[in-house]
Amino acid sequence: MFSETLMDRMDLLRPYSNPAQPNSATILLVGADGLGQEHLVEALHKVHVTFNLNVHVANKLPLLEEGEKTRHCISLIVFLVDLTNPYSMTSVQDSLPYVAPDFFVGKVFFLITGGTPLVLLLTPARGEVKLEKDCAVSHASVINLARTCHSECICADLQNEGSVRLAAERLVKILKIVGGLIPGLSSTCLCRPMLSVTDRLSFCEMSKEDSMNEQS
Repeated sequence: MFSETLMDRMDLLRPYSNPAQPNSATILLVGADGLGQEHLVEALHKVHVTFNLNVHVANKLPLLEEGEKTRHCISLIVFLVDLTNPYSMTSVQDSLPYVAPDFFVGKVFFLITGGTPLVLLLTPARGEVKLEKDCAVSHASVINLARTCHSECICADLQNEGSVRLAAERLVKILKIVGGLIPGLSSTCLCRPMLSVTDRLSFCEMSKEDSMNEQS
């Protein structure tokens, strides 16, 4: 997927390209306009956290160079795909080459919105797919793209307050892990094969409890 020439490009988004700030984590939402991004951003800021949560939004990659020096260290990238908008999928596909391979170890997720009914969670390994009618983009194509990137998919209706809140809470849990804010856990915990995102988060929670018990 990535050539040596691509890896040398200055506009390639890399983990820790900027110094990480203590007790902070940053999530980057990438997707076309009109996806309800603002609802997700608002919900993310409403989640109770004990660390500095930064949220950046971009329609597509690469990010503008003029903000490079002041940009927060990005911990997690979430690509938003609207099943009702073919441009949404195209925008994500065009953006992926600007992400360094180091991100694809649990630091990239796909959030699927649009179309009804939506399953709350999709995992490429388990193939939990419900076919939609009148969708410009199929679930299967997004799942196949995620599988190619060794990434997972989460579904949420970004026009529904309850669905957005649940998605935000899930993303914050993931962000804490990939941001290194839970001792003993890292993004590789989210790359365990044949486990759904829910199972992986549960595994991480159990590992956290075991670590705390050992210290006490």
